[in-house]
Amino acid sequence: MISYDVLFFLQIFLLLLAFGIHLYGVFLFKKNASSYDDLINEFRNKGLQLDVMTNIASHFGAFFNEFKIMYFTRLYYGKIWYYKKNEVVNPETYQFIQKLPEDQIVWIIKLHRINMVAFSMAGLFVVVALVWRFLYF
Repeated sequence: MISYDVLFFLQIFLLLLAFGIHLYGVFLFKKNASSYDDLINEFRNKGLQLDVMTNIASHFGAFFNEFKIMYFTRLYYGKIWYYKKNEVVNPETYQFIQKLPEDQIVWIIKLHRINMVAFSMAGLFVVVALVWRFLYF
């Protein structure tokens, strides 16, 4: 049986790891904030569809970057996304993102992967915390 201390310190480690990875993502977004702003401006100038969540999150600075880039990563990978209820994003919007030069989109894909790792670590923290709680309390 796993000891009390091992599970406790594993929780602390996972929490700090998730927090550290998230902070790295925030700094990566801040470093590329001007590229993001240029992308949003180009999107609006071309009249492409920008979802509500991305529109709202674009006013929150470097935090909530997960919501800012999620739309673009889904478009880049060609996943179905609804612009409004029962209205799929138009093909021009998908094509615009998919035809971006690699240097303009690679940081968004990297940040998306970093966010997925941070969320996974946070989820693992919750699982370990629940196991710890049910074994010892």
